[in-house]
Amino acid sequence: MDKIKNAIRITAAILYFAVAVFAVIQAALPAEQSSEVSASFAIFTGLFGEGVTEIQVLDKTVTFEDFASFLRKLVGHFGLFGFLGFLGFIAASGFKDNSKWLIIDLLTTFFFAALTETIQLVTPGRGGLFSDVVLDMQGAVMSVCALAAIQSVYFYFKRVSMKKSAYIAALFYVAFIALYFGFNSGSLNTTICFYIYLITGGIASLLSLIFSHLRKI
Repeated sequence: MDKIKNAIRITAAILYFAVAVFAVIQAALPAEQSSEVSASFAIFTGLFGEGVTEIQVLDKTVTFEDFASFLRKLVGHFGLFGFLGFLGFIAASGFKDNSKWLIIDLLTTFFFAALTETIQLVTPGRGGLFSDVVLDMQGAVMSVCALAAIQSVYFYFKRVSMKKSAYIAALFYVAFIALYFGFNSGSLNTTICFYIYLITGGIASLLSLIFSHLRKI
């Protein structure tokens, strides 16, 4: 069993750095190529096609460009780094309360988020924003909070405390709420992602803290 767990951790670590390198490469793409990637995702959804340049969402008109921009934030930032958070948690936790490695995981993810935005400062037509670093980390922290909750519930039935991991996940969750209000770009796209983070991460953090403190009778 330990060999299987170690194999999963190693695989997750390899995939983590592969995805991180992919994010760095995407950050180095000129503005035109980056827009083409976002546009391809928008077309792939099937909402836009030949002759369809805008759609109605409730009482709002959403253009193709607006939707592509939203997907760039939701998938390219929030979702991609959410996947990094997932992989990093699996690689770092070792299926136990390995809190020190969990901190290293989140700090490493923060490094890659900051690196991608720094690269965009010197990429033609692109611009680096600290608000995008915060958005990236919100995706990563949300994944960590969700996995910490699952882990806490699982180990509650195993009668094993997961307090340290639960507290670390909750601490990072609160920190990136504060950073959002400090560096909010004011865009609708980042606001939508923030509320996803706020609700999902909040529920997950609460569950992980509750179950990590319960004692099974």
